[in-house]
Amino acid sequence: MSSINSAAFEVQPGLNENGNLVVGESIGDLGGLTIAYAALKKSMEGKPRPADIDGFSPEQRFFLGWAQVWAENERPEFERLMVATNPHPVGRFRVIGPLSNMPAFAQAYQCRKAIRWCGRLRSAVRFGRSDRLEYRLKSGLC
Repeated sequence: MSSINSAAFEVQPGLNENGNLVVGESIGDLGGLTIAYAALKKSMEGKPRPADIDGFSPEQRFFLGWAQVWAENERPEFERLMVATNPHPVGRFRVIGPLSNMPAFAQAYQCRKAIRWCGRLRSAVRFGRSDRLEYRLKSGLC
């Protein structure tokens, strides 16, 4: 397998995710999220559209739920251990990676264009705070 460029996924200054180590789980996250989103859309067929809650549509709440699952505040030492040994990306990149590759996310938050990488999304989840993600997305900062 050729080396996977993971420079955009900087865990700490000078320390990036090991793309070759996390590629399988990253693909799994994207696939699972895609299937779950399709299930959400299927479950809404033929029914009245659910109301927005706190200004968030059902689609937006789906993505916020994904982000909240991975909200964490890890010590730098633990992050270094994770990058060296764990086939799962650190939590914030389990949010950023799949969502930045899902046109449905860009559509739900009315991003200006289909996105492959959204730096504002990265900064929103950097500290494991889903309320920051909610604010940034609700404010149209994506």
